[in-house]
Amino acid sequence: MPSLTVSKMASNMLQTIDYAARGLLDQRPAPLVPLEHWPAWSSDSDTDSTVMRHPIHIIKQMKDIITSDMPPGQLRNDALETIAILRQEMMEFTPRRAIILGMMHNLDHIPVIQPLHSELQHIMDAMYSRNTGRTERRRNHRMKGIINFSLNNKFAIWILTIIVSFAGLYSGLTMKQETIPNINVPFLNVTAIDPGAAPEGIVEDVTKPLEQTLRNVEGIKTLTSTSMENASSITLEFDYGTDLNNATAAVREALNEVQLPDGVQKPTISKFSINSFPVVSLSLSDKDGGDLEQLTRLVETDIQPALEDIDGVAQVQVSGQYVKEVQLKFDQKKMNELGLTEDTVNGIVQGSSVRVPLGLFELDKAQKAVVVDGNIIDLDDLKNLAIPVVPSGAGAGSGSATAPQGADAQAGGAAQGSAQISDQAAGQTAGGNASVGSNAAANAPGIPTVKLSEIAKIEVIGQAESISRTDGKESIGISIVKSNDANTVDVVKAVKDKAEELQTQFKNAELTVLLDQGKPIQDSVNTMLFKAMFGALFAILIILLFLRDIRSTIISIISIPLSLLIALTALNMMDITLNMMTLGAMTVAIGRVVDDSIVVIENIYRRLTLQGEKLKGSDLIREATREMFIPILSSTIVTIAVFLPLALVSGMVGELFMPFALTMVFALLASLIVAVTIVPMLAHTLFRKGLKNKKNHDEKPGKMAEGYKRLLNWTLSHKLVTVGVAVLLLVGSLFLYPFIGASFLPEQQDKYVTITYSPETGALREDVEKEALVAEKWLLTQPGLEKMQYSIGGSNPLSSMGGG
Repeated sequence: MPSLTVSKMASNMLQTIDYAARGLLDQRPAPLVPLEHWPAWSSDSDTDSTVMRHPIHIIKQMKDIITSDMPPGQLRNDALETIAILRQEMMEFTPRRAIILGMMHNLDHIPVIQPLHSELQHIMDAMYSRNTGRTERRRNHRMKGIINFSLNNKFAIWILTIIVSFAGLYSGLTMKQETIPNINVPFLNVTAIDPGAAPEGIVEDVTKPLEQTLRNVEGIKTLTSTSMENASSITLEFDYGTDLNNATAAVREALNEVQLPDGVQKPTISKFSINSFPVVSLSLSDKDGGDLEQLTRLVETDIQPALEDIDGVAQVQVSGQYVKEVQLKFDQKKMNELGLTEDTVNGIVQGSSVRVPLGLFELDKAQKAVVVDGNIIDLDDLKNLAIPVVPSGAGAGSGSATAPQGADAQAGGAAQGSAQISDQAAGQTAGGNASVGSNAAANAPGIPTVKLSEIAKIEVIGQAESISRTDGKESIGISIVKSNDANTVDVVKAVKDKAEELQTQFKNAELTVLLDQGKPIQDSVNTMLFKAMFGALFAILIILLFLRDIRSTIISIISIPLSLLIALTALNMMDITLNMMTLGAMTVAIGRVVDDSIVVIENIYRRLTLQGEKLKGSDLIREATREMFIPILSSTIVTIAVFLPLALVSGMVGELFMPFALTMVFALLASLIVAVTIVPMLAHTLFRKGLKNKKNHDEKPGKMAEGYKRLLNWTLSHKLVTVGVAVLLLVGSLFLYPFIGASFLPEQQDKYVTITYSPETGALREDVEKEALVAEKWLLTQPGLEKMQYSIGGSNPLSSMGGG
C-alpha cells in the first residue's frame, strides 16, 4: 500500500477518533465542535444519558473509513475488531475514561495508527482534569481517600506495617498447634462404674435402667451402649448445632432420677473431644528384666507425679501396673464334708448390703465376677466371713438349703479365685468381727457356720492389673492427655524432656516414646514454611521475568508475608489453632495473595513507561491504583465467595473446614488492603524519580504474546470446536473420579496401626494372653516395624491405649 494512502488513512482515523472522543464529552445534541471550543462544564453535569447519540454515528463512520481505505488482511481485522469493541462499550454506557483506555490498549499494536496514542492521551488528560459527574465522584471519593492517606502519610503506613508484622510473628509463635481443628462434635458419653461386676450383670443392672431413662431426654439422635467388665458406657448423639451445655444439664437431670443398685458409682458425663486422646504415650520397662512390682512403685512414686506437674497435662493414664490381690484356694474335700458347693459360697458372699469388689473367679474354665457383700474392709474380715453349713448327711452338694433368698447362684466347680483390694487393706492385722456377714441365715441361732478361711486358703498375691508389653518385654504403659487450652507441641516437648530427665535419674529403667502427636504437627509447620519459601521464590522469578524490573518485583512480593501475617493475627484473635487445615489454607493462599499487588504495580509501571503520560509522581500512582481497585475488588469478592461457604457447611465437615475457609478469607482481604495502601506507598518511594529510559518499554509484542494472539484468534474463529473440547475435558475428568479415591482426612507420614482383639465373654485371661503372644511374635517379624505395644485389660475401661 503506497505511503500516501497510509498517511491519508491514518489522518482520517486520527480525525475520526478525535471526533469520537470529543463526542463522548459533548452533552448537547448540537453538531460537534472543535476541542478548543468545549464549553465550561458544570460540577453537577452528568453526560451518561445524552452523550451516546453522536458517538454511535461516528463509530459507524470510522468503520466505513477503515473498510474503504485499508486493504483486507489481519491489520484491517484488528482495526475493525477495535471499533466493534468501542461501539459495544459505548452502547453499554461504560465510563468514558475506560473507553479511551480500552481504545489505547486495543490500538496499541496496529502500526499505522501509532500516532493516535499522543492524541488519545491528550484527550484522556483533558477528561481527567474536568469533572466527570456527581455519580462517579461519589463512587471514587472513598477510594481516593484511602490512597491519598497512604501516599500522604508514609511514616504512619510504615509504622502500621511494622506493628502488623510483629503482631503476626507473635501470633504465629504463640498460637496453639494441633493436628486437626478441635471439632465440637455433638456427642456425650455417660459412664457408670460397677466394680467387680461381669458384663452380663452390667447389662441387666446398669445399662438397661440407664437406657430407659436417657431415651426420654429430648434431642437425642442415637443412643449406643457398651457393657463391659466393671463398667457401662453409653454414647449419646445429638443433632449438629445443639448446645451441649444445655444437653449436658438435661442428661444430668435424667440421671438423678434413675435407680441403680447399691455399690454402683454415680454416672459421669463427658463431652467427646479430639483433646481427650493421648498426645504422647510412653512405655516403661526394666533393662535388667526386674520385676513388675519395682516398676509400679517407680511409676507411682516418681514418674507419674513428675508428669502430672507439667503445665498443660490434664491426665496421666497408667496400664499394666502391679497390684496386690486376694487369692482363694478352696479345700474341695472340706466343702464336701460340710455340704457346700462353690455356687453356694458364691451366693452367700453376694448376699449382703454393702458391695466390695473381689474381682474375677475361675468357674468352669470361665471367669465370672464376684462381689463381697457385707462389712468387708480388710483381709481379716474376709477370712472371718461366716458361711452357713449343712452336714454331709443332710444333703451335701446341693447347696440350695443354705443359699440366701435372691442369691445369684452360679454353677461351677471353683478351684481358686482372686480379688483386688488395696495394699493397705491387704496388710492389716486381725481384729475384724468373727461373724461379719449380715445375711439372716448366717446370724440365725442354731445354724452352724464356718469361717471362709476354714474352707479356703486366703492369701495376698501380686500380679499385673492388666498386661502391657512393649517390643516383646513386660512393661507399663503411660499415656498423657493434655488440657483443652494447652499447646500440643509444647506439652509433648515438655513430656519428652521430662522423660529424658527421668531416664538419666533411673538408669535401670527404660522409657520409650510410643506415640508422639507433636512430631507430625511440627513437620506440617516446617513443610508449610518450606513450601511458602519455595512458592515465594518461584513467584519472585516469574514476576521478575515478566515485569523485568527489580523494584516492581520487590513491591509485588512484599504482599505475600504481609498478607499471611495479617491472617495469622486475625486467626489468633479468634482463638483458631495452627493446624493442618489452617496451614493448608496458607499454602494455597500464597499463590493468590500476590495477584492484587501485581495488578496494581503493573498498571503503575505501565503508566510510568508511556511516553505521552502527562501525570507524574503521586498523581500518576493515585490514578493508576484507582483504576485497578474495582477489578481487584471484584476478583477478591469472587474468590471469597468460593471459599467462605465451606465455613457454613453443617456437620463435622463444616467444623473441620471452617478454619480453612476463614484463613483464606483473612488472607485475601489482607492482600486487597496491602494492594491499595502499602503498594502505592512503596511505588511512590521507589519510583520517585520515575523511569530513566522509557523508549525501551514501548516494544513490539514478543513471541509469547504473538503466539497467544494467534491461538486466541483461532479459538474465536472456531467457537464450536473450542467449546466441544472444553466439554470433552470436563466429561473425561468426571470418569476419572472413581479412580482417585476418597478419605475424610489425608494420610500422615507417621503411621500408627491399632489392632483390637475382642475375646469371647468369660474367656480366661491366660487364654487371651496366649493369643496375644502369638500375634506379638508374628508382628515382631514384620519388616518396617519400629515399635509395638499391646495391652490386655486395664483399670480404665475407656482408656484409649487399650488394645489386644
